Amino acid sequence: MEQQNKQNVSGSGLELNPMDLLHVALKKWYYYVGAVVCCLLFAYIYLHRTAPMYQRMATVLIKDKESGTRTPSEAEIFKEVGFMNLSGNVENEILIFKSLHLAEQVVRRLDLDVCYQVKGFWRPTDLYGVSPVTVHFVQGDDLACSFRLRLLPGRKVELSQLKYQAQELTETKTFVLNDTVQTAVGQLVVVPTGFYQKFDRELEIEVLKSTVRNTGNALVARLGVAKASKESSMIQLNITDPVPQRAEDILNTLVDAYKEDIVNDKNTVARNTERFVVDRLAILEKELGNVDNQIASYRSANQLIDGTQSGLYLQRADQFQNEAVQLQTELELTRYLKEFLLQPKNDKSLIPVNIGVSETNLVNQIAEYNKMRLQCDKMESTTAVENPVVQDLQQAMLSLRESILRTMDNHIEALQLRLRSTVQQEVRSSGKAANIPNHQKVVLSAERQQKVKEQLYVYLLQKREENALAEYIAESNARVVDRAKGSNLPVSPKTQMVYLSALILGLALPTAVIFLMLIMDTKVRNRKDVENKLTMPFLGDIPYHSWEKGKAHDTVVRADGLDAVTEAFRILRTNLDFMKGEQQGPLKIMFTSMNPDAGKTFVISNLAKMFAFAGKRVLLVDLDIRKGSLSRIFGGRKATGITQYLIDRQMTAKELICPVKDCPGLDVIYSGVVPPNPAELLMSARLDQLLEELVASYDYILIDSVPSAVVADASIVNRLADLTVFVIRAGLMDRRQLPDVERIYQEKKLKRMVTLLNGVKKEHAGYGYYGYYGGYGYGYGDQKKKKKNFGLF
Repeated sequence: MEQQNKQNVSGSGLELNPMDLLHVALKKWYYYVGAVVCCLLFAYIYLHRTAPMYQRMATVLIKDKESGTRTPSEAEIFKEVGFMNLSGNVENEILIFKSLHLAEQVVRRLDLDVCYQVKGFWRPTDLYGVSPVTVHFVQGDDLACSFRLRLLPGRKVELSQLKYQAQELTETKTFVLNDTVQTAVGQLVVVPTGFYQKFDRELEIEVLKSTVRNTGNALVARLGVAKASKESSMIQLNITDPVPQRAEDILNTLVDAYKEDIVNDKNTVARNTERFVVDRLAILEKELGNVDNQIASYRSANQLIDGTQSGLYLQRADQFQNEAVQLQTELELTRYLKEFLLQPKNDKSLIPVNIGVSETNLVNQIAEYNKMRLQCDKMESTTAVENPVVQDLQQAMLSLRESILRTMDNHIEALQLRLRSTVQQEVRSSGKAANIPNHQKVVLSAERQQKVKEQLYVYLLQKREENALAEYIAESNARVVDRAKGSNLPVSPKTQMVYLSALILGLALPTAVIFLMLIMDTKVRNRKDVENKLTMPFLGDIPYHSWEKGKAHDTVVRADGLDAVTEAFRILRTNLDFMKGEQQGPLKIMFTSMNPDAGKTFVISNLAKMFAFAGKRVLLVDLDIRKGSLSRIFGGRKATGITQYLIDRQMTAKELICPVKDCPGLDVIYSGVVPPNPAELLMSARLDQLLEELVASYDYILIDSVPSAVVADASIVNRLADLTVFVIRAGLMDRRQLPDVERIYQEKKLKRMVTLLNGVKKEHAGYGYYGYYGGYGYGYGDQKKKKKNFGLF
């Protein structure tokens, strides 16, 4: 046990037992009641001032080639007209859903940039979809302002409190519904809705107008877009809003705008293809007319007639002729496509694809260019041209366009080589026909050109019809699986969670405060604080009493008293009797402390009376000659005392002793006048002679001394004592001073030191302390009403 006490003394950290925290918390239960009530009240106000938010969700399926959602005929048609490459992956479609371009379309369609509210007791109420009037602003998208509308009888409206550009304008205007009104923010018109007749009283409406771009940005920030699962191609959209119907309208309109945007992209490709085909048909129609006129004129001029030639030598010539026609057709188409690219007006147009060019690399390059062209057009519609991403994309398209031209040149050169080779073989085969006139060769050449242009003309006519069909049946690559829907219960604030959080906070705040105050409290509070730091014997503890200081008298014990203080002094008297043991003669006890106001005078005066009540002969000696607190208690502060005795060698001991009138067996030696040299005076041998002379007359001699840490008097007087009681005042002495007291004990600067804890309050006494003092003493002896203590310490 002694080793454990030494370990406790060596540690200087604060020890806080959870039971101590619980004990104080139970004592201060009203802290918790007040905190919980306040937190629940704040929660109630918060729930009523915060608009409930409702969530709505929609699901969209992104269709693509791999998913098999298109029929084979649709896929084939779309591939040939050139917009199968527009089906992006799900991640790209998520970014499109979150784009500002679509958000602004939703804002314009639903007029979300204008909000109508009426003032309520707790919070304003939104009039989305039920407003009796709507306001149309002539200035449009870039206007941001707010004002108040007051509906008056006679279909009149009063406009006031107009705020624009952080300034509140004082103008007030009264006008009739449907009239165009000129204001500081431009012209506006207030139009009644179908709900106007339902409001039969004057109504004030707060109108909040924001810019379309700011409203769109706010909408994008609130919108949630994510894949339904990792492997699926479905996208889930969600949004929260105080008005459930507005949340549904936003999601449904967003999906509609997305689908229309995809269809518009596809139709853009179809329209560009149609324009190219129509231009080529007009040129071919003119060229075909010229060839027909040339053949007719040549036949007429040379009087040629048609005849059929047959023979094996003409079969090979026909084969080479057909191959030459095909090569010439593809060559012309490639040249037309090159002419299309070289025209400046087509710099930002899509390049027609799948029009009969057989070069696979060229077709792939054109498809990639069209994809980049569409992406660039979308970004330019939502961002500035100076955007680095747009400029990088434009540079990539320029490089790809140059690559396409180089590929076309290479392909044209290859076609020309093949065409020349085929024509030469045809000429050699035709030369074998010696009976074919030279005029027939000229006609054959003209007819070949005619066939090429006819085939090209028919092919382009077919493509024009296919392109028109594709444009007519064009659909979005998204299918709505679930329209916007959701629960009618708000997702926030959650009433139960708010009240539960308020309850937890109401319990946590007082606990935290009590914990911090206990942590910050460095004062000695109870017996455990003393025993944990000191190894010297513990004599006892005295409960707190309000008469210790500032009252008319400081002795509170009574012979028949059963209060807690009297019982504590009875125990203290018993402990001292036990410590005296078999000692012959009186027990000389000196009382000292570390700090002033520790209550040692209170303790010594009441303990002396308690010994006297037991029939003991007790002498009180006030050696606190600087202050004389003990003498003042017994009314002898100005009487002759020990200082006069030590100075006047003619004075006898009997002249010093003063009996206490109301307490037989108790005598007092007062301190006397304050000398100029108290320390030197207390060192006088005459003081030792005095106590030796009085020991035979008393059972206990109690010596009141000064605090040991203040002056040297206590160490000087301690030579006279058999036992030193070191009084520690609960709530006054700092626990960090206890090691200094332990050092005094270990160094044996004071004789037979024991500690006495004085002024222990009930709330700090610990379990069991007042179970005896309070239950026994207060229950039967102390009729004084206890006051409620609302302080923590």
